[in-house]
Amino acid sequence: MAAAIAGGRPAATDADDDSFDDLASLGGTVGEAIAAFKERQAAVPPEEAIEVWEENEMVIRWFLAVMTQWRRAANGLPTGLDYSGCREVAQMLFQLTAIPAEMFAGLQVMELAYVQRRVELYSAQQPGRIDR
Repeated sequence: MAAAIAGGRPAATDADDDSFDDLASLGGTVGEAIAAFKERQAAVPPEEAIEVWEENEMVIRWFLAVMTQWRRAANGLPTGLDYSGCREVAQMLFQLTAIPAEMFAGLQVMELAYVQRRVELYSAQQPGRIDR
């Protein structure tokens, strides 16, 4: 799912980072962003659809809510999430006092997939600027 979210744009910069437009266009709520994603997926042929399993929904909600917490390289590409900001978001969103290890691991899986996809898209647009 993270790669699908990242796949919509050729390159990210601080000035034009709209990697998940639904948050702003739908009023900014994570629930609405997930609903919009599910609605878009309903129109996708079954062989291309991304199914969100119930046991993963909490991590996906968290990931979508922390899309403003990216640390970036000089070229604007995300290098990883700011975990202190992610912790604050999880505490507010889920009223958690501590982040379960399994939940954090899930966020890291999505983080890595997102970063890898953004680098792939950037590399395709900027040949020779990033080692493949």
